Amino acid sequence: MKPGPKFIVFPTSTRTETFISHNIIITAESTCCPGHFKHDDTSFEEIVISKLSTIDNVILKRPSLLNLLTSVRDYCICSKNKRLSFDDFAMFSDEDMSNLTGISVSNFVELLKVSDSSIRNTPARTVATTIGIFLF
Repeated sequence: MKPGPKFIVFPTSTRTETFISHNIIITAESTCCPGHFKHDDTSFEEIVISKLSTIDNVILKRPSLLNLLTSVRDYCICSKNKRLSFDDFAMFSDEDMSNLTGISVSNFVELLKVSDSSIRNTPARTVATTIGIFLF
């Protein structure tokens, strides 16, 4: 009898990319068959993403959460064209904005209009960034 495929531990880059692109957290201990990866061995085939089972509540230990945040921060620093900026509404679909803030792009724009006189820009952040981070 021939043994089955060897499972591999998900690379950190794959777990980070999956979290950023699909809002799915994959734990560091998770394993997978290499056949589910794209040819670059760093991301999943789309059919795999659609079949992933997810749970709404998860308990993350502090080191796991810090590793995830560090990976996301590193990803953002390395991907200047993918930086998270609430000042450029064109980069967000309604689904992306809803996942990040809980409201749609049009509602975010309306919220900006209403609160523009109450919040001021500073050298460190804009009104849109302040509201985006507050809702995040």
